[in-house]
Amino acid sequence: NVWFGNPLKRFSASNFPDFAFMLGSAESGNDGKSLALSSSMFFAKSNPEVLAVLEAWDKAAAAVEKTSSSKEDADQAPSVASANRIIYEILCGAQGEFRRGNTKCEPTRFKVSLNFLDQMIFLDGESA
Repeated sequence: NVWFGNPLKRFSASNFPDFAFMLGSAESGNDGKSLALSSSMFFAKSNPEVLAVLEAWDKAAAAVEKTSSSKEDADQAPSVASANRIIYEILCGAQGEFRRGNTKCEPTRFKVSLNFLDQMIFLDGESA
């Protein structure tokens, strides 16, 4: 992404969520809503709950990598799309059951807040 101004100013409000992700466009559910987050641009506060989410993401991705590497035809780590799907499932549920409309997810496993970045301001290379 190219910025002509500092995007971090948008994340400085004290009421900003723990996470802010762009929605990915590679996969969608029956309702047409994205079932993946885009890790190409996201914001995360530094607090114990956010660190717990990031550790869960790392462990889940490592498990996928271990499973993939045990197959004869797999010769690489999980794809970016796979990693984006993993973090979506952790925060929004496998089928988006923790989504609240088109703007946020309220995960039950972790006490974090997650909002989706405005796609008109934060363009994802996949969908732009």
